[in-house]
Amino acid sequence: MKPGQGGKSLEETAGNALTVGFDVPEATRISAMGAWGYPAAPPFDGLITHMCVRP
Repeated sequence: MKPGQGGKSLEETAGNALTVGFDVPEATRISAMGAWGYPAAPPFDGLITHMCVRP
């Protein structure tokens, strides 16, 4: 995510970040992956949830 006009990152704004998982499975062993969010950059407006799931 790119910083907003204040120049703060998401971690700085929310005050927390996810830990790095060094014990996660290799990418070849993951059967599917997905992403959900409210994109606001054009052509989106941030009002509707969009998802992308890849098997």
